[in-house]
Amino acid sequence: MDQVRRRVQQDTTGHRGHAGDALYRARRIMRRRYDRLTDRQLARQRDALTVGDTGEEITAAWLVAQKVMQAYANPDRAAGRAAAEHLITLAKTCPVPEIARFGRTLVAWRTEFLARFDHPEVSNGPTENLNLKIKNTKRVARGY
Repeated sequence: MDQVRRRVQQDTTGHRGHAGDALYRARRIMRRRYDRLTDRQLARQRDALTVGDTGEEITAAWLVAQKVMQAYANPDRAAGRAAAEHLITLAKTCPVPEIARFGRTLVAWRTEFLARFDHPEVSNGPTENLNLKIKNTKRVARGY
């Protein structure tokens, strides 16, 4: 979604996002799940999209990002998997180039992406924990 926002910002204003630009000010709000936004944040997002998203490409990217979050947050694994499958189909046929590229990535990584719904108990958390401990140990051993 950020890539779409940056491209649209560049195309419409001719420059990168500045502090006064509506899309730039709302960038962090657009990364959050819809159900976790306050009324004020929803109003800021709606205003930013009204002003800066004339082609509705950012809105499309935001909706795809929301669908990813909803699929992962769904407590019913079968419904989450169905939502993820639908997302793959939706994203790869989207006319927005960044979303279409995301869809092609999901198609290439379909097995890995959907493995979360088949094996929710499996996590790479222990591996990441061990890697962090190794990095910290190496850092201390070198005197940093």
